[in-house]
Amino acid sequence: MRSVSFFTFLFFASIIPADQVASEEITYDFSVETRLFPGSSAYNVDDKLFGSISAELEYYHDWTDRNVQLVIVPFVRLDANDSKRSHFDWRELFWQKRFSDWDFNIGFRKVFWGQTEGLHLVDIINQTDWIENIDGEDKLGQPMLQTTWLSNFGTFDFFWLPYFRERTFAGVDGRLRPSLPINTDKALYESDAREWHQDWAVRWYHTIGQYDIGLSFFSGTERQPLFQPLFKPGNQIELAPYYYQTKRLGLDLLYVSGGWIWKLEALSIDASFDDRKHAFTGGFEYTLVGVSGSQYDLGLLIEYMYDDRGSSFTPFEHDLLVGGRLVFNNVSGTDILGGLIIDTKIGSVLAFVEMGTRLSDWWSLDIEFRGFFNQTSRELLYDLRDDDFFEFQLTRHM
Repeated sequence: MRSVSFFTFLFFASIIPADQVASEEITYDFSVETRLFPGSSAYNVDDKLFGSISAELEYYHDWTDRNVQLVIVPFVRLDANDSKRSHFDWRELFWQKRFSDWDFNIGFRKVFWGQTEGLHLVDIINQTDWIENIDGEDKLGQPMLQTTWLSNFGTFDFFWLPYFRERTFAGVDGRLRPSLPINTDKALYESDAREWHQDWAVRWYHTIGQYDIGLSFFSGTERQPLFQPLFKPGNQIELAPYYYQTKRLGLDLLYVSGGWIWKLEALSIDASFDDRKHAFTGGFEYTLVGVSGSQYDLGLLIEYMYDDRGSSFTPFEHDLLVGGRLVFNNVSGTDILGGLIIDTKIGSVLAFVEMGTRLSDWWSLDIEFRGFFNQTSRELLYDLRDDDFFEFQLTRHM
């Protein structure tokens, strides 16, 4: 990956205009994070209190007279307990050229597709940074060449993805990990080109009345791996991530009417080793504005998740999300999101609460809870059954 970063820098150095600088902006975020695990680990990890620090810089530079922009967003985390969680990443590092109805981007970018709250089925461009958070919201920067066409009948995005980013996992000294260690140095690939397999994707999205519609197609290396056992001397077993080839046809849909927001994501998946599979997640969020005459808004959230790829691939085969979002509408921007994801066949429950608030112009606080209840050995989250945790993150903005 170092070689990719080096040649990207060389490319930027050759194309950035040297004069007529119009504007620039730079911000820093420094965070202190603490995770508290009330229960003992099932895998001989003695620590219950985990601490880390992180920093993220965001740099934007615009040459408005030339319609050129440079964006640099490096991220680093240092973890006191788990060395695998200490890592550096280019969240974004790209150069953009804007034309009248075309945009051209090259470098590391983060691109999000999707509409639903509980699960982002169609979001495939970026690899998940699993050691940051298991909710799948944090992503690694993806090397790409992206071209966007802005037309009267929708926006078309074309992606060439020349290099694959492997998923990150906690180490043997960490929590939120499987029972067997994952050896990322022994990653396996279906493609002989391994991480240099040339992936590509295309997406069309458009707003028609009260509907936001997205259609996408991806061909390349599946971001979420399967696992194969590795047998070591002394009857020890590790897991090797296995990244296979897939073709994915996706649909995301949003419909807004009054206080109602209806959401849908659907997938048709064609993997090389299996029959065509299907998955969808959909539901609604209804917002009660000014609950009981107060300044608070309460959103009621229900989504159903279905996936026929099996329990070895996803914990959400037939699950129901029931939750709510409370927005305080105060100067601190305080909001709370919470809910339960219930397996409708087995009865296991994943509980979550996320709260964020601004303490001042320069400080913010985020609090999170995740709990794993009634997990059985037939489920993918069984290895996390003793890993209920609270997370506190204090951030200094500059």
